[in-house]
Amino acid sequence: MKEQPTINQLKAELEEAKASIAMLNARLLESEQLKSHFISNVMNEVYNPFTAILSLSESLGKLNEVSLEKVKRMAGLIHHEALQLDFQLQNIFAAAQIEAGTCELQAELISLVEVVNEAIAYLKPQFEKKGQDLIHVDSDKNKHISLINDSAKLRLILINILSNAIKFSEANQDIRITIVKTGEELSIEIEDKGKGIPKEKLNLIFDSFKKLDLSIKSDQGGYGLGLAVSKAYAEYIGSDFQITSKDDQGTNVRLILRDLSQDAGASIESRSSTDESEMF
Repeated sequence: MKEQPTINQLKAELEEAKASIAMLNARLLESEQLKSHFISNVMNEVYNPFTAILSLSESLGKLNEVSLEKVKRMAGLIHHEALQLDFQLQNIFAAAQIEAGTCELQAELISLVEVVNEAIAYLKPQFEKKGQDLIHVDSDKNKHISLINDSAKLRLILINILSNAIKFSEANQDIRITIVKTGEELSIEIEDKGKGIPKEKLNLIFDSFKKLDLSIKSDQGGYGLGLAVSKAYAEYIGSDFQITSKDDQGTNVRLILRDLSQDAGASIESRSSTDESEMF
């Protein structure tokens, strides 16, 4: 006959259940607060550049006399705000596709140096504004490295990581991005000398809606979604992150890549015999 639990055992189980429920409620409350904070920030991130574009374009149309320098300056501001809006929308749409389960892999033969250079070019206004240099180390040495992967997803991952490096680095602090090939392993490393990430928070940086520095100035932007998108995209393309960081000493993000030729599901056109690309 099965032994019946004692009153003390039942009380202990009840207390344990109550503690579990309290913890769950706390997590749900935190989740709701984070989502509310996220929605508020996203509205600002979208509305602010959109409002600026409308205002600048209206002012441009009201110029009484043609001043080339003034037109150039206003056009530059419009371009900057449009890029900010494009960046935010790319992450929002990507997150929506990931959440809906409609994200598809678009595997193709890509030049890794070209994808890195495209990400750097996209962010050029940001790092120039802060007087920073994005240094692509040994780009000529690695220009023949190619692999089967999803260039659009890889590009957005790099843009998000580089954007954070720019954001959390001081003016005139350079950022280095390096393609590293060691034996059969291929990776991209992004290194900054910024404020760093506390060790106890490293496991939180890829959480949706998380923004570790809630005191961040509004002109630095961001709402904690880009890195979550990057983590999800990395899983889609068979890649993984390794991150090391120290307070006030900077952060090193290593993205370990994988060739997706076996997962492409379609044949890749054979390259010309004169193509010197090195297949990873």
